Amino acid sequence: MGVEALKLLGQAIHLDPDIRREIKDGLDTPTYSPYLAEMLRYTIEGVQNGILKSELVEPALGNAARLFVLADWDYRKGQKPLSGEALARHQANVLAGKIELVSPEATTTDEQGIRQVETADSFLSNQGIQATLAAINYGAFFRPQTMASATRTLDRRAIDKLLAIVDSTQEAMPHLSVSNWAIGQTVAGIYRYVAELPFGRLRIFDIGSGHGATIAATTSSIHNSDGINRRPELSITGLETTPEFYQELTGFVRRDEGIAALNLKPVEDVGESELEISRFSALTTVRGDALNSLQRSNLSSGVEDSDITVITANYSWHRFSGHAKAAIMRMFHPLPNTIFIIGDLAQNTSVINRRYFNLGVNGPLNCGNRHLSHQFGNFGYEVVDLDRERPSALDPRLTKRISYDNTHNDGHLWIAYWGRLASEALHLVPAV
Repeated sequence: MGVEALKLLGQAIHLDPDIRREIKDGLDTPTYSPYLAEMLRYTIEGVQNGILKSELVEPALGNAARLFVLADWDYRKGQKPLSGEALARHQANVLAGKIELVSPEATTTDEQGIRQVETADSFLSNQGIQATLAAINYGAFFRPQTMASATRTLDRRAIDKLLAIVDSTQEAMPHLSVSNWAIGQTVAGIYRYVAELPFGRLRIFDIGSGHGATIAATTSSIHNSDGINRRPELSITGLETTPEFYQELTGFVRRDEGIAALNLKPVEDVGESELEISRFSALTTVRGDALNSLQRSNLSSGVEDSDITVITANYSWHRFSGHAKAAIMRMFHPLPNTIFIIGDLAQNTSVINRRYFNLGVNGPLNCGNRHLSHQFGNFGYEVVDLDRERPSALDPRLTKRISYDNTHNDGHLWIAYWGRLASEALHLVPAV
């Protein structure tokens, strides 16, 4: 099947002979060959439908193939790598979007998971290629059941139920919903602080919005903020590059009663010209590579000293190379008060990564966040140590669940800030 898919791809776009050989080598790997074949099939459809840029497809697939070859070689050096019926069963689960963990003896090691993210970070420094690869990856493999849904933002039952569950001890990677609501609660605390300023305004940029789940938790938490005397001007911008996700995102934004209750007008931007990316009293959705969209925008235009800018991202930041993360940090640093709130994994070492994702399509294509705290520090941002302190608005049960970052629980929440008002808005208190 892979050979036929490669042949059809060569008919759809021009393939450099070296990249063709790299893709052929990837199709010969025991562990990852069916995933690369599925990516080829999805790419052909995407190019024909005009949702993928043909000039970026070739290098994106070449890099993916190289990463699969290296990951397969590394994994095959282990004592009991998947083979035979066990491997075929795992591959069928991945292709069907079914999460079923492989046996403990067939897992990847912590060291192999770390090598996967370090290698991906070095290969995928071109964000245009990485954005194309993410679109292919998510479009070809991700099913709705693997994503955190964007619930109606007037419905508080989601957070109440989640907090009840968090009381139990779990060693697995935190669910997407946990960090979504942690982000939402933290932003709501910032909003309440801004409401106490005479002229303060709040701008939010959600990078990699997906189906809109982070926006849902954020707008719900803001809408349910009690005891404030003033509703400050609010701007929310959601940036998403994957075509299927963007369609879900815009549909949610248009229909959601909670967004409407905040008097946020839905605005779409899908153009290539200079973008007015942050409009007050609007929830702007932007389709395209987040880094490119931010670069074609004047982020400092109209910003006042009393404004606070918040950048959120939930399980999307690992798709950015270290180079791209640094570029985004640099762009927002000139603003007077900036807060990053990033929920994500660090290094492919959680149980579910080692026993599922690392042996599927995602592990070798994941740049991770191993050096994120250090990067923030290099740009002068203060990084919150959630083991010691937390934003006062963040429920301590959520804080406990996401504060530590080790080989068994790879989920984490990074909060980094710049500026006096940003520091005051977080209102850090002891973690427990």
